[in-house]
Amino acid sequence: MSPKSGNPEFTVIGSGIIGISSALALQKEGFRVTVVDREKPGQSCSFGNAGAISPSSALPNSLPGMMFKVPGWLFREDGPLFIQWQYFPKLIPWLIRFLNSANWDKVDETTSSLLALHASCFRLYQDLVKEIGAEDLIVESPVIHLYKKEEDFKGALSIWKILKDKGIEFEELDEPLVREKEPNLSSDYQFGVLFRNSGFSSNPFRLVEKMSERFLSDGGEFIHESVQNIKPGEQENITLKLENREIQSERVLVAAGAWSHQLASQLGVKIPLETERGYHVTLNSKEGGPQNIVMEAAHKFMATPMEMGVRFAGTAEFAGLKTPANQTRAEILLKLGKKMYPQLEDGESSDWMGHRPSLPDSRPVIDFCPNNKKIIFAFGHGHRGLIGAPMTAQLVAELASGRQPSIDISAFNSTRF
Repeated sequence: MSPKSGNPEFTVIGSGIIGISSALALQKEGFRVTVVDREKPGQSCSFGNAGAISPSSALPNSLPGMMFKVPGWLFREDGPLFIQWQYFPKLIPWLIRFLNSANWDKVDETTSSLLALHASCFRLYQDLVKEIGAEDLIVESPVIHLYKKEEDFKGALSIWKILKDKGIEFEELDEPLVREKEPNLSSDYQFGVLFRNSGFSSNPFRLVEKMSERFLSDGGEFIHESVQNIKPGEQENITLKLENREIQSERVLVAAGAWSHQLASQLGVKIPLETERGYHVTLNSKEGGPQNIVMEAAHKFMATPMEMGVRFAGTAEFAGLKTPANQTRAEILLKLGKKMYPQLEDGESSDWMGHRPSLPDSRPVIDFCPNNKKIIFAFGHGHRGLIGAPMTAQLVAELASGRQPSIDISAFNSTRF
């Protein structure tokens, strides 16, 4: 049912998985919702992710001891991390915050908060795709982390224990079990850690498309322009300056991914958000590929059997929002993926680069703008936007309607930095 014309207005800035999920949730609250984005729904970071929907994905990216691994990663061509040298000086303040987050107290707080945010994500997606007639887009599957060396496997178990202590169960896999779960995998992989109660989207872009179709059919409006400026307007409305016009809105949600901190800054709120560029290569064949969604632990990329073929997605690159894509990163992903699955049938491949909105403590911001309660922030989910979107949308709707949030969101406040 379309919202009534007299209902309050809400403008959502951003049409990725966070923005569209929130727009649907706000519609259910009775708001008249407009989404504004320079890209079509799902075209930015939500287009190219690995598709993982894993509630247990809650450990922060910055862990104790990580600073000793970073130099080795940077000096390997196939390492999981790349920093463009010209960008490095600008990145230093963020890196300092990132490394300061690598203490056990902060790790514990972040892990607990993300487990709460992710706990019901798979069930919520199952409910959603039934509503929008897209059941094929959510696939139940374990997530398997794979290791070549026993020392790496045992080292990882000491980290996974953090989740085990918080009630998250996993299975340790020896070589026969690894082979049973992933028969096409290279024999180099001897060990694994398997998490159940998980799955993936078989096409993350089409998922956002289907959600946006429901949003429009339920009376939503989409404006295909970028937001240049945001400020409280006359008569307490919010003024959004677009490329060709200005619009007014009673309420606003900032969910603009890697561009969100620029809008927050215009409101007097400084958020240390960086674009952590990620890549994917999608090969249009599945024969000889993964049976489940898997994580290659050493190089930190995922392999997912999607409807369009096998997608290898991952790596982290810091080079800003404007630097062109580094084609070498995509080529390395394909090379590593084929080594991982040597029987994978050849086919045509496509590659992509997107901007993850990453905060140094690995937690998103889900909060009111501190100096204007008519503006809500929902951004900075980093690698976990797809996982965190359903509950984030629910929290946004609860905040907008003045209800008590379903979970404790104090760890996601906008003034913690």
